Amino acid sequence: MYPLMFTLTAYLLCIPATFGKTVSGVFKSDAAREQNGQYITQFMYNVGRGLVVCRLENAPLATEKESRLLFFPEMEDGFDIDNLSCHERLSKAQLSIRLSEEEHNQSIPHLHSPTAWMALYVDRYTCGEGGIIPAHGDLTFTILLFNPDSAGNPLEHFSAEEAGQYMHIL
Repeated sequence: MYPLMFTLTAYLLCIPATFGKTVSGVFKSDAAREQNGQYITQFMYNVGRGLVVCRLENAPLATEKESRLLFFPEMEDGFDIDNLSCHERLSKAQLSIRLSEEEHNQSIPHLHSPTAWMALYVDRYTCGEGGIIPAHGDLTFTILLFNPDSAGNPLEHFSAEEAGQYMHIL
């Protein structure tokens, strides 16, 4: 019994594919300015169309700050954006999501091979153009990142059909 459990545990720990990831935190204009974009997370999207869902607690504040999520795919030499100026860095984003509503759903472009993507938060104060950062509150967020399942659906992982629990009634 124990060798079987050990083998199963070792197998599950070594599986490279990730179906989804949830990240919660706070978008901060100060951090975005200091880092030329606040680092949020990195996620490996597999082949197919992935999905990003972003939920905000204060959408009007996000609109006022002109908040955006930027996504950068990893290139052969890694994420080569650290040595760029603030404006150059923002222009290199492959995907930009303007945060103006309480929930955003955005598809990741179709991928032909697994690709790591890095997410950064930016707003109108990031590159110093907004002047002094007002004493607004920070933005609380939850981001959900999904890979598609075997049927190509990013939100329906482990459906009854996939789990072998589909029942046909005659």
